[in-house]
Amino acid sequence: MNSNLTLNFINGLTIDSLMMSLLKLFLIVGGLLYIVFAFVAVRQISIMKKTLITEISPFITTIGLTHLIAAISVVAYFILIL
Repeated sequence: MNSNLTLNFINGLTIDSLMMSLLKLFLIVGGLLYIVFAFVAVRQISIMKKTLITEISPFITTIGLTHLIAAISVVAYFILIL
């Protein structure tokens, strides 16, 4: 009976569904790597703020955090919608 269930699962797979699953996987993995990049950028901005104090430091920090939030939102979209 278990082999019949496996056979039905294999017969249900098509090249389209496999390619779509592979695309989803690549988008999610790429998005996770991009979150790591965005986190590193925020970290570099915070280190830069301690070293170089300017009037636009809060603005640059806001841009960095907005970038990180946008990256997290896109990955959440990939996981939930795709």
